[in-house]
Amino acid sequence: RSHCLSVVNFTDACATYVGSFCSATYLGGASDAAYDTTNSRVFVTASSSDCLTVVDVLDPASPTHVGSYCDGDYHLVYPTAAAYDATNLLVYVAAYGSDFLTVVNVSDAESPEFVGVYNDSAMALGGPRGVAYDADRGVAYVTTYSSDCVVVVDVGTAAASPSFLGSLCSSTYLDRANGVAYDSSEATLYVAATNSDGLAVVLVGDSPTGVPTTIPVPSPTLSTEPSPLPSF
Repeated sequence: RSHCLSVVNFTDACATYVGSFCSATYLGGASDAAYDTTNSRVFVTASSSDCLTVVDVLDPASPTHVGSYCDGDYHLVYPTAAAYDATNLLVYVAAYGSDFLTVVNVSDAESPEFVGVYNDSAMALGGPRGVAYDADRGVAYVTTYSSDCVVVVDVGTAAASPSFLGSLCSSTYLDRANGVAYDSSEATLYVAATNSDGLAVVLVGDSPTGVPTTIPVPSPTLSTEPSPLPSF
């Protein structure tokens, strides 16, 4: 394992390596990253280190460590994913080993601080694996690897005490739900489901709380003739 955040330039058709910051202490088992466009910082979850680490990439050839919040005893055991709230300077972290959605304040990037958690595994938050943030509704969408769900958590009302709003679960389409991305223009979630061997499209639509109600059936499938690979 390299325990690194690496910067890659995709300006040209052939991607090129730019630089890295590596640390077994703060980036052990680096698993996911969220980007702060205003301050050129990246928030990296480090699963083995039990940390959320802030890396400055203003000079992409020489990224530098800014600060970390680590808690392998309780709030941040085996974090796997992060989503950044640029308005409130908060990072929402899926802590897989804790069964928590953990909120971290990064307004002081050199010293990130714990804010609160949502940890009611009885409400389907079993094995949180991915997280996406919906700024319009002030909610976090959390995918759960153990309970096959997308769980919607209210983080806008009170970040110190996030609350459960609802969930959509499916052992068919969300089996071992993993990574998630949110398209705000279409109010749609895209969920990588490991054991389903597929990408689930989850419609949030005009739900005022953000709780999804449906997964389109049939789900998207590959065309019979795969697209040709791009030539570099």
